[in-house]
Amino acid sequence: MNDSNNSKETERLLKKDVSGKYLGKQRKLKGYDGTFISIVAISMTVYHAWALVTGMPEPLRFRPIHVAFALILVFGLYPLNSHASKDRIPWYDILIIIGIFIATAYLQIDFDRIVYRYAFLSPVEILDYFFAAVLVLSVLEAVRRSFGLALSLVAVVVMIHGLFGQYFPGIFRHTGVSLTRLTDQLFLIPSGIFGRVTAVSSTYVFGFILLGAFLIAAGGDDFFMLLASTATKKLRGGPAKSSVIGSALFGMVSGSTVSNVYTTGTITIPLMIKSGFKDYFAGAVEAAASTVGQWMPPAMGSSAFLIAEYTGLGYVRVMAASFLPATLYVLSVYSSVHFRTISQNIGTYIDSRLKSFSVKKIMLTWGHLLLPVILLLSLLLRGYSAYFSALLSTGALIVISFIKKETRFNLKIALNALESTGYKMCSIASALICASIILGVLELSGLPLKFTAIIIRLSGGNLLSALLLIMISSIFLGMGLPTAAAYVITMIFGVPALMELGVSRLAGHMFVFYFATLSSITPPVCMASFAAAAVSGAPAMKVGFEGVKLAIVAYLIPFAVVYRPHLMMEGTAIQVIIAYIITAIAAISLSSVAQNVLFERLIWVERLLLLIGSIVLVIQPSINVSIVGFFCVIIGFMIHLTRTKLKSRKNTINKNR
Repeated sequence: MNDSNNSKETERLLKKDVSGKYLGKQRKLKGYDGTFISIVAISMTVYHAWALVTGMPEPLRFRPIHVAFALILVFGLYPLNSHASKDRIPWYDILIIIGIFIATAYLQIDFDRIVYRYAFLSPVEILDYFFAAVLVLSVLEAVRRSFGLALSLVAVVVMIHGLFGQYFPGIFRHTGVSLTRLTDQLFLIPSGIFGRVTAVSSTYVFGFILLGAFLIAAGGDDFFMLLASTATKKLRGGPAKSSVIGSALFGMVSGSTVSNVYTTGTITIPLMIKSGFKDYFAGAVEAAASTVGQWMPPAMGSSAFLIAEYTGLGYVRVMAASFLPATLYVLSVYSSVHFRTISQNIGTYIDSRLKSFSVKKIMLTWGHLLLPVILLLSLLLRGYSAYFSALLSTGALIVISFIKKETRFNLKIALNALESTGYKMCSIASALICASIILGVLELSGLPLKFTAIIIRLSGGNLLSALLLIMISSIFLGMGLPTAAAYVITMIFGVPALMELGVSRLAGHMFVFYFATLSSITPPVCMASFAAAAVSGAPAMKVGFEGVKLAIVAYLIPFAVVYRPHLMMEGTAIQVIIAYIITAIAAISLSSVAQNVLFERLIWVERLLLLIGSIVLVIQPSINVSIVGFFCVIIGFMIHLTRTKLKSRKNTINKNR
């Protein structure tokens, strides 16, 4: 196949967005409004890149500008409601944008007074109150528009509790936080709006979104999806298996579950349906597979940087801790798809547009795009900061892209990538800024300490009971929230409780993080499943419950991380390998139970043995008990294998007669 035909075929197959913009529910602006927002988005990207390369200014110089860029873009791109204008910025949003600009300018103009004053001692001026209110209300509305009401509502409740804590009953009572103290915390010091979470947003998160945007602009998403689709096209249920692998690969640079669903699902879901799978199952596969992108290094949906910040262990350590659990998640969903393929007797299905592709041709055309990713990992392992490594890898990607014309950058593609970075950054940044506000208020009210005490009291000091309580809390709080925000909120009270019960700091953070991600596929509010249902046309709840069934192992992996810390690459190589093999056996076994098939349909005895064995292997670190679990799995497998062989032999004899 010549290069020209290859490029055209790929564009038709993947319905490539040549503009490089992933708008979702953002406005598609026209005329001067569109030009203005494009300039703001490009300026945001260039400013952040310049600041990270030349050296970041003081926090109260740099972070307010980051906040202003993000909020201005949100109010320019996201309409007030479904009835508001979709192609221009209405007057009220222009007024809000002006207010945000003036509030930021106020901080810059009065910088010397603000930075040299004594926090909580120096007086707060009238304009401080006013502009603090402007920014806080803008953040709440920005999050409501871009992510829905849930996170804004949590922030409002937390602020009301902070201000009027003396009127709350029981454990929720505290002395109350004065408006002056709250304004100081949220607006005049590097806390609240401009706190640690905002710092992570403006550095690490930005760097990786920039790299991801440029990688996608060069065709990285095409590369991952074509590679997965071509590698699995001759397998039974190939489109579903390609969805699992492709979504995991794309998640390495995307890190956003919903974005992953819309980007890869528009290709994989129709192919799964054509190959014989039900529409709700196709949607569930994509939702479950896209969620693993939050677990898969290096991006991890921006939460990796927050985990590194709050554990103090470094980004590389967090990546290493998540790698094996992420591969176990992929293995479990892949196994579930394979077993469903057997139970429904799905055959091979090769889309006509894929017939001319081979793994070799795909690697020759796009394989060089892996070099910047390898460079990124090399720099991180050598001790360079995450955002510097991401920026340098982005520069290398631009140079390497000229190797092939399919990936080559020109001025238009580069500008689109810069613009796309701003478009993707604004909503994520608004959610993280809101989470930073919540943290700032909770630091003043002391509520997290009380929740920690409640968890320990309710669990009676039993680790498994505490884990179950925090699991429920993480999923509940994560419903409808961005993963990073859900993680931050749950981490405040969940991790201290686990550490009190003897869990390591890293394991506690990873446990909370994993369940924060799984909230996106857990009904009733499951954003990834809703997105997949919209693409597949199936009922959202049906997609949600099927997604839970497919990803059932993922709900046990966080427990395995706590009980088997070797899965986070702690310990010797032998210990890590043994822990991984044990958990992998349990993952495949439990996937078989969830789909009720191995070589054929399971009977109740086989299913019970495999279920008990799987759970014991995952959550019981004792060698003696693990041996019992292993034997349960082996006995269940042998009974099934023997029964299947006898049945096959009997059918053969009857056929010969």
